[in-house]
Amino acid sequence: MNTTRRRYSAEFKFQVALDAAKGQQTTSDLASKYEVHPSQISAWKRELLEGGATLFASNGGRGRQEREQEALQADLYEQIGRLKVELEWLKKKLPDTIEVKRTMLEHDHLEISVRRQCELIGLNIPTATAATTTIAEVVMSITLFSSTRGLDKRVNHRF
Repeated sequence: MNTTRRRYSAEFKFQVALDAAKGQQTTSDLASKYEVHPSQISAWKRELLEGGATLFASNGGRGRQEREQEALQADLYEQIGRLKVELEWLKKKLPDTIEVKRTMLEHDHLEISVRRQCELIGLNIPTATAATTTIAEVVMSITLFSSTRGLDKRVNHRF
């Protein structure tokens, strides 16, 4: 005797349990009407009666939580949009020279990395980390090089 197990939809279970809870017909009458075992009808009725009180309480609570969540989400999206507009405005107002942008970097900032700072001010990372050499540094390196090679220390270079 191979019979497949019957599956009932939630709407069907609710309808049978509701009819059983009304008490207008006996469980045996409902079992023959819906072709379901009487113990199954009793179990669905018990679930309906036990879960009925929480159904209305949790639905009202869930609705309030959903409204609060939607309000919070709307506020956060508004803040993100405002910050994007402000960032674009600041990028337009930044100076164009690389030297000024380099001076704006804070290498020891705890919350914003140097990479992110470069992205924000529109500076390439290699440009930001490249050492700025002055004329004095070049003259000093030439002087040191010539002194280590035994060359005349009074080499006069014009720049």
